[in-house]
Amino acid sequence: MDYINIAIIVVMMLVFYIFFILPQKKQEEQRNKFLEGLKKGDDIVMLSGLCGKFCYFNDNKVTIEVDDHSRKLEFLKDYINVDKTIEISKPNIVTKNKD
Repeated sequence: MDYINIAIIVVMMLVFYIFFILPQKKQEEQRNKFLEGLKKGDDIVMLSGLCGKFCYFNDNKVTIEVDDHSRKLEFLKDYINVDKTIEISKPNIVTKNKD
């Protein structure tokens, strides 16, 4: 009966590792790869939804340019959104033709 209890514990640990630890490691590797690949001028989105162009890293901080007037903001590096599904869209300006 003791072997069954040990087997159940081992299986539970294996399931925990497969479903929780491995995906977290993969996500961390993707994040590090994304951050290493950033270069000046890349569009990025912060977790708060703020969009801007990447300028540079400074220790644990990132500086982004948020508008055409070279206004720069500094954030913690952890707040960069790494989700590839988010695309920064430029506002479409519609002009009406007067005929």
